[in-house]
Formats: sequence, C-alpha cells, structure tokens
Amino acid sequence: INNWVRVPPCDQVCSRSNPEKDECCRAHGHAFHAHCNGGMNCYRR
Repeated sequence: INNWVRVPPCDQVCSRSNPEKDECCRAHGHAFHAHCNGGMNCYRR
C-alpha cells in the first residue's frame, strides 16, 4: 500500500511551486505533496 492519496481539487496547483502544492495538500487534511503524475497526490498524515 502506498502512503499517498489522489487529491483532485489540488490538480490545478500542479504547475505551481512546491510550497503551494504542500499548502493545498495541508488544506485538504494531508501532510504534503507527493507528485503530480496523473494529478495531485498528497502524502497521508
């Protein structure tokens, strides 16, 4: 099992800076961003 989860509402920030990606993940209850392959993926808390 992986430690990240798809967060579609954050897809729009995939082209932005890493701090902005982390902020979106935190806003959705996750730890920080993992990657944007196929859309935003955030690490679980």
